[in-house]
Amino acid sequence: MSRLDSRLPSRRASSLALVAVIALLAGPGPARAAASILDVRNERAEPVLLQVDRAGMGQVAAHGHAGVPVRAGLHEVVLRSRAGEVLHRSVEQVLPGTSTVVRLAALQAPLRVENPLDRPVRLRVDGVDRGTLAPYASLSLALPPGRHALDLVLGGRTIVSEVLVLGEQRRVVTWAPQPAWVGDLVVDNPLPIPVTLTCSRGLVRTVPAFGRTTYAGVPDGVFALTVRRADGGEYVGELRSAVRAFDAVVDRVPAPRTGILAIESDRSRTRFQVLVDGRPQGVVLPGQVLRLSLPLGSHEVVLRSDDGREVERHYLRVDRYEVARIELESRGGHRRPDAYSEGYGRDHDHDHDHDRDHDHDRDHDRDHDGREEREEVASATCAMP
Repeated sequence: MSRLDSRLPSRRASSLALVAVIALLAGPGPARAAASILDVRNERAEPVLLQVDRAGMGQVAAHGHAGVPVRAGLHEVVLRSRAGEVLHRSVEQVLPGTSTVVRLAALQAPLRVENPLDRPVRLRVDGVDRGTLAPYASLSLALPPGRHALDLVLGGRTIVSEVLVLGEQRRVVTWAPQPAWVGDLVVDNPLPIPVTLTCSRGLVRTVPAFGRTTYAGVPDGVFALTVRRADGGEYVGELRSAVRAFDAVVDRVPAPRTGILAIESDRSRTRFQVLVDGRPQGVVLPGQVLRLSLPLGSHEVVLRSDDGREVERHYLRVDRYEVARIELESRGGHRRPDAYSEGYGRDHDHDHDHDRDHDHDRDHDRDHDGREEREEVASATCAMP
């Protein structure tokens, strides 16, 4: 074989390789790679004008996108407002058969938050802590357009909560909240008896023994409550609580200064006049209960019929919380005066029968030490409600 013939295979191989490269770079055909795309996305609320390599490509709608077929390589992308202002300019490297994204982000809305209080507060935006505002200070933020939940927090409690809708604008939006100057009042009942609380508007709340209740959103200033026993409505005292705005104040129900005596009669067609320590206190009607609010301590209770005849005489001690009771039962003749303390339900006998002598001197009766030792004592404990 000649030297020329020995070089033919290598020349054929080079020719085939060149043909393959030309086919790859040639026009349309199955051997050409997929087209490259510039994916332009407009996230703003207004349409923009698109230019690629200084050639106009039309308009990209608000919150829309446009796909522009381009050759692989470097391309200049310019986005303008309808007034001609350049909003975006970049040079993008486009690879063969790929899609390259060009994004025009939405404008960030400038927001200034003002603290109207004389104390520092924390700012939350959409549930995220954004820092502390000093007294009467302001804080500048940039937020994306849309709805945002703004909260001012003082001492762990939210004092203002609002939803703000921000648009795409360049002017600064100021949020200067005006919180309501209110606080909370917590009322503790340390007493072993339930009580009712009545405010100036006439609203009544019942607080159980050793319980508490909270009045939320009370205006700054003095808040008055009238305290009464829940079982009979007798007056206990007044609360005049100084409520501070943006704070929780705790106040306590005062202890009663008087005790209760309940006289119950189930005798038919009989009524009794009641004298306590020699002073008329009311009338016990048939089948009814007479409740008397008496000073704490020992008392003499005398029951008289309408004709002035003394029917019964009792010596008992009135306590703050326990209700002392006298029961008048239907029975023949006279009976010894009985009294028992509410919560125990037992009778205590007295060895005094004052019906035998209605003209007996009252002062002489009070001087009997034996009687004082057998006085009815109401316990300081009370059955829980």
